[in-house]
Amino acid sequence: MGRKGLAARIAATVALLLVGGLPWLAPVPGDWQMRWDTGPVAGSVVLSPVSDRVPSPEGLRAGDVVDTTAMSVRDRLVSGNPSVAPGTALVLPLAESPGREGARDRVEVRAVADDDLSGRYPWREWPFLLLALLLVWKGRDRVAWGVALLLAGVGMLAPVLWAPLASPWNLPQRLFVEYVVRLMAAFGALMVLLGLLGHHAPRLSRAIKLTHVALFALYYVDRLGRDLP
Repeated sequence: MGRKGLAARIAATVALLLVGGLPWLAPVPGDWQMRWDTGPVAGSVVLSPVSDRVPSPEGLRAGDVVDTTAMSVRDRLVSGNPSVAPGTALVLPLAESPGREGARDRVEVRAVADDDLSGRYPWREWPFLLLALLLVWKGRDRVAWGVALLLAGVGMLAPVLWAPLASPWNLPQRLFVEYVVRLMAAFGALMVLLGLLGHHAPRLSRAIKLTHVALFALYYVDRLGRDLP
């Protein structure tokens, strides 16, 4: 094992352990105090309180409709995080509805601390990370590294997505999940396929490469179409 190989293995180990412990290193999770349901028209959501005992954020009422197409890219991405840090702010553009005449058309809400930590840490992801670490140190060919990359992508998804990171880290957190982590598993699968084929089927290998390039491009175009206005 050369210096470069050792450095790559150490870097991969540190990254996987850091990601695995990210939900513990992050602050106490927050909660928006409201539930998002599908709205009456495309690109809208209906707000409702999570329970009768939890007051709605100031300026919002149960049944208010939010026009998500008018939200900023930052707010739209952050609102998709399943876990947020206390104090995280969102500006919600409210759609016109009966009874809202003269009311504010935009309301800022902030997440409050949630003391309920049940289900906070995704333990089910640790086996994937541990297997990836084993392959990082013991793998000897492209198939092993491809399986390691696939397992790393699968194992990193939930811990990174559920970590309640505060601003400004919550935005790159979401982008990292959508544009890097999800593609790691797919690229790892590509490495496994090409490694198993070796030099025995060059035409099939080229066809697989072209198919994956097309699928990667389609994914990014679709993702950008969802995230950008």
